[in-house]
Amino acid sequence: MGRELLSKGFRRLDGYVRRAGFDLFDRSLKDLTAGLYFTKYPGTQHFAAEEIRDPSLKKLASGLDCLKVAADACYRALGWQKETSLQALLARGIEIQGHIEGVGWIHTKVAELAREQSVESFCREGLSINQLCRKLLEDRLVLASVNPGFQQGEDKKPRGGHFVIVYGFEWDGGKCAGFYVYDMLNSAGGEGFVSADAFRRAFSGRAIFVSVPWRAGEIRTQPLAWVEVDLTAICHNVAQLKNFVGRDVAIAAVVKANAYGHGAAQVARVLLENGAKMLAVATIDEAVCLRESGIRAPVLVLYGAPIWEAARIVEYDLETAVFDEDLPRALAAAARKHRKRISVHLSVDTGMGWYGLSFEEPRIVSLAKELQELPQLFLKGLFSHFANSSDDPAYTQMQLERFLGVVRRLEGEGIVIPFKHVSNSAAILRCPEAMFNMVRPGLVLYGLDPMGGGTDRNRIELRPALQFKTRIIQVRSLSRGEAIGYGSTYVVSRQTTIAILPVGYFDGIPRAISREGCVLVRGQRARIAGTICMNMMVIDVTDIPGVKRGDEAVLLGRQGSLCIGAEDIARAVGTISYEIVTRIAAHIPRVFTPSGECSAPC
Repeated sequence: MGRELLSKGFRRLDGYVRRAGFDLFDRSLKDLTAGLYFTKYPGTQHFAAEEIRDPSLKKLASGLDCLKVAADACYRALGWQKETSLQALLARGIEIQGHIEGVGWIHTKVAELAREQSVESFCREGLSINQLCRKLLEDRLVLASVNPGFQQGEDKKPRGGHFVIVYGFEWDGGKCAGFYVYDMLNSAGGEGFVSADAFRRAFSGRAIFVSVPWRAGEIRTQPLAWVEVDLTAICHNVAQLKNFVGRDVAIAAVVKANAYGHGAAQVARVLLENGAKMLAVATIDEAVCLRESGIRAPVLVLYGAPIWEAARIVEYDLETAVFDEDLPRALAAAARKHRKRISVHLSVDTGMGWYGLSFEEPRIVSLAKELQELPQLFLKGLFSHFANSSDDPAYTQMQLERFLGVVRRLEGEGIVIPFKHVSNSAAILRCPEAMFNMVRPGLVLYGLDPMGGGTDRNRIELRPALQFKTRIIQVRSLSRGEAIGYGSTYVVSRQTTIAILPVGYFDGIPRAISREGCVLVRGQRARIAGTICMNMMVIDVTDIPGVKRGDEAVLLGRQGSLCIGAEDIARAVGTISYEIVTRIAAHIPRVFTPSGECSAPC
């Protein structure tokens, strides 16, 4: 016990010495200009003080509140999908006497959350006020250890042991004037401004920093346009599909093109958690993005890769399509250097007319044998693509027979390949005999109908996961005879009320839907007026009472009892639903609702 107290005393002394050093030698923040630096992380009080009867737990509860607010802010900023239960954290804290361990335990939980999401988190002691300001400007969420109750002037309590969230500061005359903090023990309501002197007296010099990807103030800014992705719907769709194909058929979930515009990393996690065994993408860059987001599941690059990408395939432990000798040999050489074994899938063209070995190619058998003989490679799959499984069952059956012919040729030579996959979403539903032991669904995972309205709803229930929304930025009146938009092609025939939306074809709205489509405002359909511009569009809201600036407008999705589906827009412009959702621009922020347990079909 004496040794532990001595060690604790030395650590505290070391912190004070380092803090003094920072205060003495830290250079001022010369790059700052006079003004207000205010970035607010909104939060709510999850545990009122009176709810915690044990005085020794109040500090833990308030610290957990700060942790919850911090985590929530990061969830909104990063699209994190891991739910945090404050009650569970409190229970765990009581179990391991976290109220005694105090600051260290709270920091450990923040660090664990950060590591799980590949986000930087670290703790520093001996920090000066200027150092704290720097971290705020570096887009970091700061949890600072201070005296409990310091905002009430109780400065004589022992330093540290209580966390507050520092969400902004004022800079005046070349020095910090004070900080904006969120403090659960503040009887005045949690939030407040504390002078630099008061904060310096209360601050222990210890702080936790959690990196966020943009300036914290942007978290509370409402975007002009955004995409909402319902991960519970994704969960539901993959569960429905898993039940449909059966337990003996593996699902290789297609998440190419940013998961069809839905957000690849976030969607991929939900798919893997709910039954998918593999992910499939179009390019190496897409696969690398999944790896760098922390996904370790098998990822198949469907369209193969040039030989100069062999090293990256090996580095990131990817699986890839092959259809000649060059890439496999390059992969084997790269894998040999790293002492790895890489899985490959032999691609066969059965009537699609694009990449892959022709089903009639004599080299199929010799290439398969070479792949099996290379010790650094594992011939894991044989696959093809259906060209028109949604509309042409006869052609699909012909392709299936060609694929079966290749399987028979290989097996006749003693070549047995573990996985065979050829079915996309439409084929899964229309041609169950083609499922083999793996399928590659795409569109159905996102709740979109691969038959454009012909899916048998009694066989599988789909829930669209994506909604595209914006806000009205202006409402104004036009007199009869006035024109709207480029080319003046739309002339109003009466006194007309129009609303301006800050989105256009640059953001992913098809220009071809001008004057043909509509959006949803206040639960009613508002017709698009005039030609859609690059960054703007106009809608007619004359017959919708009460429309005002800031009202939500649904471009794709549901509002009230009405719905605009991707299939509806696709039919109006003569394209397919795939194009509608994948065209939504990458700069439009994706907002993810948490995934939960899959419920029964509605």
